[in-house]
Amino acid sequence: MQRHYTHPICTPTRASMMTGRLPVHVLDEFSPACGDEAGAVPVNMTTVGDKLSQAGYMTHFVGKWDN
Repeated sequence: MQRHYTHPICTPTRASMMTGRLPVHVLDEFSPACGDEAGAVPVNMTTVGDKLSQAGYMTHFVGKWDN
């Protein structure tokens, strides 16, 4: 990996990590506050964890809580 990019707020970056998609393809709008429902990944969207589970892997996602 030669380069990596993150968004200045956490919600789009987290959405990309969970889905393997660019934030613009996951979220309708970017929430200025982390954890806001407006920035949630749609429940019907397939995640990287879903695909790995289907392939027989055990998955776990760890993050941090902003307060």
